[in-house]
Amino acid sequence: MQIKAGGHGWDVDLRAAPPPRRVAVLVHGLAGSRAEWEHVQPVFLKDTSTATLDLLGHGASDAPDDPKAYTFDAVADALRDLADALGAQAPFWVGYSMGARLLLYLAIRHPSRVGGLILESAHAGLADAQAREARAGQDRADAQLLETRGLQPFFEQWHARPVFDSQRRRTQAWRADVDRRLKTNKPKALAQTLRGLGLGSMPPLHRRLGEIKAPTLLLAGTLDAPYMEEARSIAKHIPGAEFKPVLNAGHAIHRENPEGYAEVVRDWLDTQYALNPARGL
Repeated sequence: MQIKAGGHGWDVDLRAAPPPRRVAVLVHGLAGSRAEWEHVQPVFLKDTSTATLDLLGHGASDAPDDPKAYTFDAVADALRDLADALGAQAPFWVGYSMGARLLLYLAIRHPSRVGGLILESAHAGLADAQAREARAGQDRADAQLLETRGLQPFFEQWHARPVFDSQRRRTQAWRADVDRRLKTNKPKALAQTLRGLGLGSMPPLHRRLGEIKAPTLLLAGTLDAPYMEEARSIAKHIPGAEFKPVLNAGHAIHRENPEGYAEVVRDWLDTQYALNPARGL
């Protein structure tokens, strides 16, 4: 279904669980779509309704030309409005990679609208100004490649980076995922996303992580050393946050080891719901 949020249409799939009706909103990463959650979505549906969405410029959601739609403030506000449309005051928010970064920002900008966070391969931004500008330059170059040469050359270059090594080893699933990305992404909108929501454009949040009061679970794959270190760091700065490494997985845990992802998430959710049965309503 289409939901209007932030002045644009978002494609959302809502699957209802039995009462009590808790809600989890699942947010994919760069060049992803709501379809990538299919293998792990059942772990939530035991007692939690799920809303999977396509971010702007992805899948069947709107792809506005206005670059202002692809900023952290604009997306965080739109996600808040989307939760309103779903009737969820403070849902659990589940994010992967870029989606996890957006949700960290949401939790600081709209803390009352976050009932809990499950963050997979998250990053709190680059604290070093030179490193941030270098990454912003890379993001701009990737955006230009998209606009001048299209999706295929971009994905060939993007997926050659070390962060995707563990995924490339799973050849059959990898090829299917690349094919889906070629069909569900729009070059201009993806370029806008890179410029506005890339890691180089993200405000560093390290000094503000202590403001997050919602229960938080950080996940990282043991084959993804840089994000293991980042997840540990984030967890140390968010009060009460937990960090859980997942074996036999790299950056995309929910795709590379869905069983391991489901086990860790289910155990954590059971604990959170036992502590506060009303949380997430």
